[in-house]
Amino acid sequence: MELNKVYRERYFLAGIFLLSLLVRLVVFYTYLQHDERYWQVDSATYQKMAVALVEGKGFTKPDGAPQVHRLPGYSAFLASVYKVVGTTQPYAALLVQIVVAALIPLLIFWLSLLLFPGALIAARWCALWGALHGGFILYAGFLMTESRFILLFLIFLCLFVSLLQAIIGDNYQEKMISCEKNPLALSVSKGFFGRIIKNSSVFFAFASGLALGIASLIRPVGHYLVFVSLLILVCVGSARLRQTTQTVVVFFCSWLLPAGAWLLRNYLLTGYLFFHSLPGGHFLHLSAARVAMYDYNCSYQEARQLLRAEVQGRVAVLERKKGAPLSEIEWCFVQERLAKECFVKAPLITIKTWLTDITRTCVSLYSAELLYLDSGRTAIDYFAKGRGLFAGVKRYLFPPTENLWLKLVVYAEISMHVLLLSMSFFYCCMLFFALLQGSSQAVVAGAMVLYVGLFLGIALAGGYARMRLPIEPLLMIFALQGIVRIFSSKVKKNN
Repeated sequence: MELNKVYRERYFLAGIFLLSLLVRLVVFYTYLQHDERYWQVDSATYQKMAVALVEGKGFTKPDGAPQVHRLPGYSAFLASVYKVVGTTQPYAALLVQIVVAALIPLLIFWLSLLLFPGALIAARWCALWGALHGGFILYAGFLMTESRFILLFLIFLCLFVSLLQAIIGDNYQEKMISCEKNPLALSVSKGFFGRIIKNSSVFFAFASGLALGIASLIRPVGHYLVFVSLLILVCVGSARLRQTTQTVVVFFCSWLLPAGAWLLRNYLLTGYLFFHSLPGGHFLHLSAARVAMYDYNCSYQEARQLLRAEVQGRVAVLERKKGAPLSEIEWCFVQERLAKECFVKAPLITIKTWLTDITRTCVSLYSAELLYLDSGRTAIDYFAKGRGLFAGVKRYLFPPTENLWLKLVVYAEISMHVLLLSMSFFYCCMLFFALLQGSSQAVVAGAMVLYVGLFLGIALAGGYARMRLPIEPLLMIFALQGIVRIFSSKVKKNN
């Protein structure tokens, strides 16, 4: 009977994968491939890096200078496909990406069952939601990093949850140990797999750290994630100092295996230890300029130009002192210092700007990309002075399009997003009380909430929906648990 249940679940997951793949292929072939809609703002950079790799030039810019502005992971993926099919059309790489992205709902199912082992129905609904989720569908067909990162991030979360459960002596470790009563398990318990069973925390520490290290080479958030992960490990395993120290060391060292190679490369090239030179311009242009426009009493675009001129002046002074041009990372440091000065100078405006962007990240819709494409890529001055959250909400409530189907997609996403936010918030409130009662399952779920907070926190400069996409699976899982709790409480009342 149990074997039949396993096979039935395999059929369900196979069906989810095929549904996920079919939907993504249909959207790509009927919409995204036309007029190169798959081409996004950062696509050109990754494409040029991939072409340079295929041509044997390494991670370099078109002028031959080392590429330190972006991480190498996504371009390496593109180059691996271009090596086979050539670099003229990215269709082949996008098709590979779509097939791999179709696995995301299966990982959501796995993560949901790991967090809530008894909630099979909720895990199934999470997988179905992931297969039909607008953000996952769109970004599977965009020439961007999101799908690759989310896949690796979900693998990391699944392994890390197993690690936390092994540390606190939860069901996974107990089941693995009890398996040794089985003759087949006894035959392998003396070998390599037996050592894994008995030292599951070491295995999962290594595997999760390695997955996070690879993900850290795709999207520039790995250093934040590894810090939060280490903090969680220390807090969860604080009762066992020796085991915690071993786990932390193994986890960090395995993260360093892939991530450290890139850090070492940048250090040897520039003399500085860093992942990329993106933060300087990102914070200066997307956040500090919006603070400075009030200080300068000018428009957002004018503030950007003034700050850019200030950076160039400071760089000129430093280059005269140095007697040589500043490197790209040194330019980044100058931009970061100027941005920090703007933030310190006007703290209230800074906090307001950051909270606005975090709120934008929480409530923005993925169908905004469709509205942008439908408008012929008409630019919108999102950060214009006086343009608040209401202007963005109005754009969704009254979509600027004559396309009826697009309007229906927008309204459908609004309905699902309200459900997602309300139910996930409801579950997090219940989780807080469960933590007060000392539930071990709540400890693991509470650790996942920290990742949600991290991604929302680092979205303080920008405020786009895609900055929320990696934690959308966790919000979906929490929302389904919130719905389950509501229905179960109603059933108890009726009985």
